[in-house]
Amino acid sequence: MIATRKKKTHNNLLTQIFNKKYHSVFIAILGPNQSGKTAMALYLMEMCYFLGLYKVFAGNVPLIDPPFPYTFIEDLPTLKRFCQMQKDRVLFLGDEMGSWAPKDQPWLNVKIIQELQQVRKYKLSFVGCAIDRVDSRVLNEKHFHGYFDKQSKNRQDRAIYVNWMYHWKGKIYDIPNTSVNYDTYYSAMFYMTARENAEIPLSPEHEIVKKYLKFGSWKLADVHPQEGKRAIGKVLRFHFENCITNILPGKGSETITESHKAS
Repeated sequence: MIATRKKKTHNNLLTQIFNKKYHSVFIAILGPNQSGKTAMALYLMEMCYFLGLYKVFAGNVPLIDPPFPYTFIEDLPTLKRFCQMQKDRVLFLGDEMGSWAPKDQPWLNVKIIQELQQVRKYKLSFVGCAIDRVDSRVLNEKHFHGYFDKQSKNRQDRAIYVNWMYHWKGKIYDIPNTSVNYDTYYSAMFYMTARENAEIPLSPEHEIVKKYLKFGSWKLADVHPQEGKRAIGKVLRFHFENCITNILPGKGSETITESHKAS
């Protein structure tokens, strides 16, 4: 149950935070070691999937047979290209932010958050997990809409949500454990440069065009010509729109207010 200005369920709260009308949502989950931050982030992703708030998920933590479509990504260039390929909003789990955005590298952190903010124009939403080592240049109300505060490892079923965007907070009780399996000992990282052999899943239309280019004909590619022509049209439109987005002035990083404008 949720103790806010108005009593809410977990579903109500998540629908309010990750509402479909928002172009992009950035939140954090903070707390001491072993307070269940990653587990809570995966629970949020589960609920966002089952509530129909998101269809596309990714993160820098390898998951074992997740109940939702999930892509493992641990570098910014791959994440950017992945988001560009999607029609829908992408919800990304950035685990262990204290490891890749610590307070002792301010010059790099400014670049990290600026680059992440630029990917918001491709409908990137972000859930970051961290203890108190995260640089305030990254985690602040200019870049994040709010955060969950998990105050004790002995009460992992409780948290406080602080909404920076609309200036309210509420207590959350009875947070269940996630059903998603993952390696709790994995040391998550996030890199500014592309990792070797990083692969980006293609959209169905891009896969069709890829098959056509490989085989040289629709028949050999086992694709109906009408379906193939529709795929080519969608792929061309997709790349044309992305080119326009990249060259138009004023299309850089978004502010919190801009990202909350209705899509």
